[in-house]
Amino acid sequence: MVLKIPYSIDDFIVKTWCKKDVYLKGDLHFSTSLRIDGNLDGNVYSDNGFLIVSHTSTVRGDIKAGVIMIAGKVFGNISASKKVELFSGAEVIGSIRAPIFRMEDNVKFEGECDTFEDYEEVGVKHG
Repeated sequence: MVLKIPYSIDDFIVKTWCKKDVYLKGDLHFSTSLRIDGNLDGNVYSDNGFLIVSHTSTVRGDIKAGVIMIAGKVFGNISASKKVELFSGAEVIGSIRAPIFRMEDNVKFEGECDTFEDYEEVGVKHG
């Protein structure tokens, strides 16, 4: 049986899109939604934002956001207040911390994963 998340990163509409020919160096802050198709050398921060790291992208730095979906490469630690999802072909070298964590088959993940149960502390509602 193949583990597959029932949707794709391409199913979501985002407000900001960094195309695959974009190279960013430095920390990146956003508030609503962001998709990265290019390369980023730096950290990504958002209080409760929605982040997509596509299959064409590489992020070298830490990520902090509300919902994080990764199909590309991330070399750094990941912290989400709601959930982290790794799609087939993703590569993550670093620790992951999130209340909900899902991973498809064919993912390379090297690091520790902490799924905490105190949802109220990070503003996630049960249900």
